[in-house]
Amino acid sequence: MQLSEDVEVLELPPSNKKQSDHRAGVFSCSSSSNGSTRSILVINHRKNSNVLPNGFVTKTVNVGDSVTLSIESHSSKVKWRKGGVEISQWNGLKSITLNNVTVEDDGIYEAYTCRHSPHAYMRLIVRDFRYFYLIFIDITVCICYNGGVCSSSQNCICPPGFSGDSCENGKITKL
Repeated sequence: MQLSEDVEVLELPPSNKKQSDHRAGVFSCSSSSNGSTRSILVINHRKNSNVLPNGFVTKTVNVGDSVTLSIESHSSKVKWRKGGVEISQWNGLKSITLNNVTVEDDGIYEAYTCRHSPHAYMRLIVRDFRYFYLIFIDITVCICYNGGVCSSSQNCICPPGFSGDSCENGKITKL
């Protein structure tokens, strides 16, 4: 679908009522123009999933902070993965707390009750501002709207559903 001269939308798979509930998961898209590359990450969940994130699907913290990731589910057989690797010590937990986070904790977390049933996906962004302040001490921090956060490279990291240099553009869609 052509929106304008320089904007196109490609829906994969094609949108229809039968397939719309199957477009769940973590999706990314990158675009390059004039030597600059922009990427976005989108997390979609099924409407009637038996496991869903409790709260925001993207959380941003600084190195050394604590953060809690939690889900809503009627099942007690919850399992967790980070970056596709199962974390067995979290089995059965509906809420996990990471204390004194490091940049290695950054990534995609998923909770599920069965490998073939819908999963709850959450993105954790960990900023290392210790490095940022040493290098950029005289530079003004970028301004981000709608819950966006300023990265160490002076770009806004927008929450799902928002885009633009300052996360000023928003579109809420339901599957």
